[in-house]
Amino acid sequence: MRFPRHSSRTLASLACAILLLQAGCTRCGRFRDAYAEVLRQETASIGTGRVVDTGVSDHVRLTLSADAFGRAAGLLGEVEILRPATLQRVVDAGGARTGVSAELGARVIGVELLGGADGRAVGLVLETVISLRLDAPRTRTDFTTTTHRTMVGGQLRFVDVDELPTLLIDLTDAEILDLGLDLHNVPEAVAPHAEEVLRALLAEALREADARVTVITWDRYDLGITELALAASSLTVDAERGSVALGVVTNLRPRGLGPAGELPAPDDGYRFDMHADLPRAAAVQLAALGRIPRRFDLSGEPSLSGSDALTIESLEVHPDQVRLSLSEWTIDGGRCGGRALRGAAEVAVSGGQVRVTAGPLATADGEVVTAGRYGVFADHVAAVLSALFGPSPPALRAGMELRMHVESLTVDARAVTIVGRARPEERSLL
Repeated sequence: MRFPRHSSRTLASLACAILLLQAGCTRCGRFRDAYAEVLRQETASIGTGRVVDTGVSDHVRLTLSADAFGRAAGLLGEVEILRPATLQRVVDAGGARTGVSAELGARVIGVELLGGADGRAVGLVLETVISLRLDAPRTRTDFTTTTHRTMVGGQLRFVDVDELPTLLIDLTDAEILDLGLDLHNVPEAVAPHAEEVLRALLAEALREADARVTVITWDRYDLGITELALAASSLTVDAERGSVALGVVTNLRPRGLGPAGELPAPDDGYRFDMHADLPRAAAVQLAALGRIPRRFDLSGEPSLSGSDALTIESLEVHPDQVRLSLSEWTIDGGRCGGRALRGAAEVAVSGGQVRVTAGPLATADGEVVTAGRYGVFADHVAAVLSALFGPSPPALRAGMELRMHVESLTVDARAVTIVGRARPEERSLL
């Protein structure tokens, strides 16, 4: 899995600089120009760092199985979606005018994928409790009835809310699909009116409900950079399998093709596909913006005006390691130099998480360099990869944080794929 590293112009500049050094040139101007050209090409390849990519390919895709989606949707039971509704009316019950006072309480107990014309129709399954008071001549009756399968229809949407990709149920044009009314304890005289009362109560509750109900929020990656942006890019619903796939793009500029077509998640878990070049793009952009220090003074401390610099040539993810290629530049006014460095960070799935551990860098001659700037740079790159891959990729909220138990990590030319189970744990109620 390799990607083009620099344009021919950049390589020519670098080759020119090396030739100058080999010729014993004491002036560093053209060498600094070559370094500046590498930075210019780097900046051009990553974009401004603020505008989200408008391409058609997802940078990251998350596929939730029916079980995983059900876990997230089940947490809606903790949210007041339909507020209590009341109704008062007079009905003709057995020839007697009878006053009906009714109150409805409803709680979400599930979400069903229904498909529909665009594949995104969903049913919000409710447990409803109706309290009725009947005022007939010379009698008053109070009773309560519960339904367990009232279903309200809406549409699944994946949109940006407050600059965060958000899966929600749109109830703007909600309709009542199934009342699921249980009449076993409703007085016979009132039973013919019970359906009318429940339908009227539900309609009133829907009018007062929030038009959009959040199911899942995809949080920003914690890369130590507020400029990293995400945007919803695709939503695929497989009603037959019960699975939902969410795609996002970023303001990074990965090279090459992204994740392949829609691929199923395990029966009881999730599948997380990341563009294979996204880790490199993230590391390059963070270095360009100064979040990963890459210029150092003579003592090896990070310094914006330091004479020694590191640039990323390539970063390739493999199932058990991330291979890193760097160029080291010395651009001091009195000395110039450069050399290639190679290194690898260990990638392991352990304890349900992906763990990335920085390793040493080495020169082409095999000399291992770990101290000072080399260790600082390698540690920062490993931290970026850790934030992208774990401990719970991606960071999701659905009433509470969704914690992912990772089982495997595989890599192909287009994607880094993480497969696991979704387990909501009450770590932080939101």
